[in-house]
Order: sequence, then C-alpha cells, then structure tokens
Amino acid sequence: MYRDTHTKFFTTVTSSSLLASLVEEYHQLDLLEREVEPFLALTCRGLQAMVNLKHLRLRTWSDHASGQILHGCTFQLEVFEWNNPNGIVQILEFLRTQPHLRFLKVSWKRPGSHTSGICPRLQVLHGDQNTINAFLPGRHVSSLKWAPHPDELLLNNSIDHLSEEFHHIRFFSFGGFWGRPPLDLVIHHLRAVEVLELVGLKSLAVPVCLKKISLR
Repeated sequence: MYRDTHTKFFTTVTSSSLLASLVEEYHQLDLLEREVEPFLALTCRGLQAMVNLKHLRLRTWSDHASGQILHGCTFQLEVFEWNNPNGIVQILEFLRTQPHLRFLKVSWKRPGSHTSGICPRLQVLHGDQNTINAFLPGRHVSSLKWAPHPDELLLNNSIDHLSEEFHHIRFFSFGGFWGRPPLDLVIHHLRAVEVLELVGLKSLAVPVCLKKISLR
C-alpha cells in the first residue's frame, strides 16, 4: 500500500511538469529492497522531474538502488539523507553538484575519500566515524550527530586532527543504537557546545559545566 501511494505520486509528477516543480520535499524509506523494477525506473524519473526539490531523504539497503538513482537530477538540495552504503562513488559525484547543502546524513564506507570543496555551506552532519572523517575536516559544522558503528565502541584513537572543527560545534549528539565510545575521546574539544546529547549513557561522570545536557 505504501509503495502504491508513491507510485501514484510519481505518476502524477512525471505527467505534469508544473506539479513536479512545486515539490520541495520527498522521503522514501525501504521501498527499493525487492521487486525493484519498474518502481526503480519510476523513482528515477520522478526525482529528475522534481527540479526544485530542497529536502531529500532516501533509505534502502538494496544493491540495485545505489547512487544511480540520482543520475540526471538537477535539483539543488539543502537537506540530503542517504542511508545506503552502496554506490559511494556516485554519491560523491552527486554531492559535488550540491553547493547549497546544509544538512547531510550519510552512510559512508570509503575511508580516505577526498571531499575538499564539496558542500561548503554544510552546517549539520550525521554519521559514523567514516562520515565524520570524510566531511568534517575544513568545515564549520555547528551541529554534529556521531552515531558510532559497532567497530567504534572500543575506539581509543585520538581525534586531535579534528580539534579545530570540533571547536565550532554547538550541538553534539554522541552515541546510537550500539552505544558509544568513551566521552573522554571528545569532551576536551567541545569548547563551544551548548547542547550535549549522550545516547546509550549508563553512568554520568562528566566533569564539565554545560548549559544544557539532554540524556536518553
């Protein structure tokens, strides 16, 4: 039923350029996991038609629905969420065309990617350590949500190389479904933080005065 709704929506916007131009936000979650065709092709045409799209959130783990789904799109996004670890090269090329992006949530599985000059207006970043290492350097991100991958829970590596970038962060969320590494890893770099959210907290032992702490 959910896919039927999106099918009707895409059928409408691909048949009317006027209606397609009025769409500024689109979300699609887990609709491309199986029986991809012809829904994948329809999704591609629909995304290409929505030339004024500003917010796009896509979540799928399908190998079929990689970065190719954004091929031919001309919209200029402000918010982009991509929760598929496949097609990273294509996603990187897409991000090169998005200079107005302010919010990025991405599953990044390509350590060492060169992203200098990409997304110069980025203000909000969500992801694991690979995402942070790829997109935080050289940027003045003010809101960072670090949701660690399970391999990061015993992380002891220094983040001193990102110290300057952490100095700009005012909202910091640390932890996720799998828990979080020790807070000592980052706490001394959070000079401007106003809101600290600790996810997966078991005990509080933070000798620092903050304006607000949100715990869950």
